[in-house]
Amino acid sequence: MKLIYKAENLRAAREAFTLFKLVWSRKYPKVVENLEKDLSSLLSFMKAPPQVWDKLYTTNLLERAIKEIRRRTKTIESFPTPEALEKLVYLVICQLNESWGRRKLKGFTVWQMQRERKEKILTQKS
Repeated sequence: MKLIYKAENLRAAREAFTLFKLVWSRKYPKVVENLEKDLSSLLSFMKAPPQVWDKLYTTNLLERAIKEIRRRTKTIESFPTPEALEKLVYLVICQLNESWGRRKLKGFTVWQMQRERKEKILTQKS
């Protein structure tokens, strides 16, 4: 899998997937079939500039959010209603969203500026 995600471009990633498919399709046919079915979605991060790919294809933010939710819910231990738990999870997510919204990641500023320029050009043509 690493060869696929670390490929230089989309074509190289698809070639790496072909190799992956040859190696693993006998042992895990369903897994390979599902990956192949959704390959275009799984590789959609490659539409962004290469310098931000590692931020897009990892699950680090999701894992960090789950860890923070667990940490907060463990201290309370029991909730009077399911809605109370839902509210706490909502508030944790809001707090994480706010703090992560202020972060600046290398490469994203340039990418955002390019996207905004394209949108502005498209709007002017309409």
